Amino acid sequence: MYGPNRDSGRKISPYLVSFEKLPKEIQKYDFEAIYAIPVVLQSLGYEVYRMAEADELDDPDLIDRLARGFHADYVARRKAEGDTPETNSSLADFDDLPETLRASNFDSVRSVPRKLHRIGYGIRPVLQGETSQPLVLTAEETETLAMMEHARWNWERILSGWMHKPGEKNPDNKTTPYLVPWKELPPKIQEYDREPVQLIPGLLAAAGYEAYRLPSD
Repeated sequence: MYGPNRDSGRKISPYLVSFEKLPKEIQKYDFEAIYAIPVVLQSLGYEVYRMAEADELDDPDLIDRLARGFHADYVARRKAEGDTPETNSSLADFDDLPETLRASNFDSVRSVPRKLHRIGYGIRPVLQGETSQPLVLTAEETETLAMMEHARWNWERILSGWMHKPGEKNPDNKTTPYLVPWKELPPKIQEYDREPVQLIPGLLAAAGYEAYRLPSD
């Protein structure tokens, strides 16, 4: 067991408690171990891949439209805050983005069914002649989806070779201060994760899809 207060002779430890009761510095050991998994597997010649889901999006046109919608909203919001292409390299047309950033948008879109499953919804096309009511997310549902989006982003960044480092984000060195658990994010960055999930109902409706309540079994 980790930590300086261990009594190895008697095999006792103050850290044999639930995760929530661990000191913050000890919790970080566990987070660091989890974040190291894809790096270690890669060094051994293995890779992490996402298994197919029952409701996985498989329409390339829909995936592309949703990804472009996510990116367009991000660009509009950041420009409203005063960002420019010189201060934020992500403020480019979707087709001009580096492949890694386009892939990140596509990955976020493909995770939409998994996110909605978590709050009890599935996705289906709206049949011709039918009218659907767009999903209205509660504050609690939005927070759940935002936390899932940040967890997805963490893994996507790690698998792309990024590492946590305090200070300013450095795309060239692939370091960012935001590769941390949700609760350690600044409120402004947490809001960045809420923004795309709040778009999900509207973008689905615009693409001719709807979220529907799954059976509560």
